[in-house]
Amino acid sequence: MHFKTCISPSAVARDKNDYWGYCHGIREPTTEAMRAGTERHRIYQSELQELKDIGGAAEFQNMLLDGKEIKLKEVPVCSRYYGLHGFLDVLSIQLKGDELFIRITELKSNWWKKYLFQIAAYGMMLEDPEFEVCWMEPYKKKEGERRLGMRLIPKNLSLKKNIKIDIFFFNSKKTLTFGWMENNVKTDFAAGMTSQVQKRLFEYRPLHKRSFILDEDIHPRRVDKQRFFGKAKLIIKSRPNLYHDPAYKI
Repeated sequence: MHFKTCISPSAVARDKNDYWGYCHGIREPTTEAMRAGTERHRIYQSELQELKDIGGAAEFQNMLLDGKEIKLKEVPVCSRYYGLHGFLDVLSIQLKGDELFIRITELKSNWWKKYLFQIAAYGMMLEDPEFEVCWMEPYKKKEGERRLGMRLIPKNLSLKKNIKIDIFFFNSKKTLTFGWMENNVKTDFAAGMTSQVQKRLFEYRPLHKRSFILDEDIHPRRVDKQRFFGKAKLIIKSRPNLYHDPAYKI
């Protein structure tokens, strides 16, 4: 699955009406609580490195295969199988023999039930044998950047994954831990949440794909050329009308 069709875990945590507005470019105004949360994130992560600080994805893979314990912040990851991509607040990972230990930490101020969908989406990404570590790279012949990915675990390795997910709450200073996978076996919690997330992805993906041509201010109209009887004709994909399309009524 292409990066552009991937949905972020934070988007999966939204309800359908909220996500429909998000696809139309509707954003919540920044509040003091949001600014405080961002600052707490910065302080908590201040002593951690990012992917670029250790030399990029290739060096990350080399360190992992050498058995080193790696702890990074804001790690961009992607699962093309599930069609998900996002940034891990804190990732701790280490390879011991044929066992891979992964622990991620999400930083939150307070508890909301919707966070279950977000951490479940992260768990699904990490359980994917072909999950990728991503980075942005500028185009050579035009402006802008493109997202590239590299499979973290080589194909010739068969590993037993152990995945745990923590949610650290700034206000209470407490940590809530969820087991996701032990020796490649998903927990009951993981199995139940996977089915719920997949259901949301099935419902949200059509809205996500349409968002590329819904709002020209955010997603400029895509212009293609089509040859018809030997002549090049411009085709401009117009804005679809959700209100008269029964398949996309909310």
